[in-house]
Amino acid sequence: MNTMPWDYWQENGEPKPETQEILHTLEAVLKSNPNHPGANHLYIHTVEAVKPELGIAANGWSLAGLAQSLEAQGKTEAAQAVQRRFQAAWKNADLPMTVAQL
Repeated sequence: MNTMPWDYWQENGEPKPETQEILHTLEAVLKSNPNHPGANHLYIHTVEAVKPELGIAANGWSLAGLAQSLEAQGKTEAAQAVQRRFQAAWKNADLPMTVAQL
């Protein structure tokens, strides 16, 4: 992943050949250990560019960070969609989230 950071997908939305290997490896790790923090982290970054819904289910912290990332990339519609998911995930939280916490 270090040799092609955030460049895992072709223009048509299909994974690049190297991405297939990354996905197979990460999915194998997650199959045996679904809560593996490193594998989950890398999986999110592998898929977030074209399929953010696959990377994050309903984790408010992750959704907030992804929305911020998509907005910074100029992907406004995707950022707004993720922001709505964040609001749903965070609606019953005890504390508000601030930018400083991200």
